[in-house]
Amino acid sequence: MKRMMAVLMLLIFLLSGCAGTGKEQVSSPQEDRQTQETAPEPVGEPEAEPVTEPVTEPVAQEPPQTPAAAEQAESDALAAQAAAVYAAITEGDFTIWVTEPDGTITTLEVIPGVNDWNVEGRENTFSYAYQWSEATYEDWRDQWMAEDCGTMVTLAAPEEMSLACCTGGDVVEVADRGTPIYLRAVNPRAGTE
Repeated sequence: MKRMMAVLMLLIFLLSGCAGTGKEQVSSPQEDRQTQETAPEPVGEPEAEPVTEPVTEPVAQEPPQTPAAAEQAESDALAAQAAAVYAAITEGDFTIWVTEPDGTITTLEVIPGVNDWNVEGRENTFSYAYQWSEATYEDWRDQWMAEDCGTMVTLAAPEEMSLACCTGGDVVEVADRGTPIYLRAVNPRAGTE
């Protein structure tokens, strides 16, 4: 009997331990139905949404430039740069120096509306009368030192803007606020007009 009592105590002890650790409870069939009706859907892999590529508008592309077209675009840009300096020089009072091959220098003061009749608006001829390209200081120096340099004409304004060219060459010195650049201006119709 002592043994039976010990086994019973052990059994009670074990059963009481199970009650506190989540012992299964028996439910009625009606409770099972309610649980099934309200149970969430099983979680699984979500259905992959179809991948759609974004619709992009076709980009209008410029046709590739031919070498001649690229050369003309560069010429137009350089002509515009030289014309802008010329226009800035001639919009106010400015000075023209004419340096003869023998070293004689003639200075002319030009005042807008008084004696600018032959220089006003001439920047408009830069783009259509000449083909422009880049040159170097060495090109300018060589032209100036050459025996056939001819007469050099320099237009200058007080804002350190100047434009100089020689009758015996095609290299032009253009200074914009003191910074010189060198360009080659060739008349494509030279000899025919």
